[in-house]
Amino acid sequence: MIEVALSPTRIPVGTAADLEVRLTNSGREMCLNVVFVIRLPTGIRCLRGPDRIRKPKLHPGESITALLRIRADRAGSYQLTSPSFSYTDHTGRAHHDNDFAAEITADPALVPAPVPRTSEPKTAAPPAAASPSSHQAPGSRSKQTPRSLVKVLFLGANPPRTESLRIDQEIREIQQTIREGKERDRIKVQTEWAVRPSDITRALMDFRPNFVHFAGHGGGEEGSFTAENERGFAHLIPVAGLVQAFRAAGPQVQCVIVNACETERLARALAAVVPRVIGMRQPVGDSSAIRFSIGFYQALAAGEPVETAFEVGKALLMMTPREDDAQAPLLLYGPERAAG
Repeated sequence: MIEVALSPTRIPVGTAADLEVRLTNSGREMCLNVVFVIRLPTGIRCLRGPDRIRKPKLHPGESITALLRIRADRAGSYQLTSPSFSYTDHTGRAHHDNDFAAEITADPALVPAPVPRTSEPKTAAPPAAASPSSHQAPGSRSKQTPRSLVKVLFLGANPPRTESLRIDQEIREIQQTIREGKERDRIKVQTEWAVRPSDITRALMDFRPNFVHFAGHGGGEEGSFTAENERGFAHLIPVAGLVQAFRAAGPQVQCVIVNACETERLARALAAVVPRVIGMRQPVGDSSAIRFSIGFYQALAAGEPVETAFEVGKALLMMTPREDDAQAPLLLYGPERAAG
């Protein structure tokens, strides 16, 4: 049985909020071909995020999530529905639920109370003695400038009729690792599931990420990443097409991680337009891909540079070896670093 949960169920009016849609297999047997299409009611806008969740296999106790950025135009209660919610149980029986509905409440925006005025006479404060260490030049700021936001775009794909991967666990581990890091407040993650080529270009243009993380299958004649086509089947994206997409995305993308098997060719091609690219020289197992991600984002969430994050990811592979997976990750530098 597939259960659907929304979090949070209350959002403020007029403010963008992250809505997590989670599908969980609460039964004791595997469910196949899970599809859940999200329909937001009039009055709630989807700013970004996928409107469809797909999973070829969902093991007992396993969950898959989608994160939507939404905004309510006015206060009230709204019904989120699904025009297409289906899966197949372990006996081969198809289940369809066209009556799914969940309530979201939009709370009125709080109006700050006016600050009361006082009638006390103003007195001039005596000038403070300036010390050499406290003296500031005219126009200087006393507060430290906050560090800039780091945006991570996670692109996952596990098309039907391909080997099932735990990419949902990979993003869950990444998000948990970031939440535990000291720089967690300046790192923002957006996830896109069952990605098609058009989803990739849209997310690059809309989200303007600094880091792009691909998770799924790779390899083939192109040595590239496998997405989905318009019909939902596997589509190996030509290397030249991905290079053109990142060239068009502009200089804000500082690092691309292709956490998929045999993607060295893609990584080397992307290094022509992206300052730092990480690919995999050879096939890597599911658990190895997840362990590398945990190490990488541990360092990133600690405020370390890409080079350190790469080394920490490799260290985690070497400390928990699976054959020669530790030799798979490859870090390449683009023209910006090479020129320096």
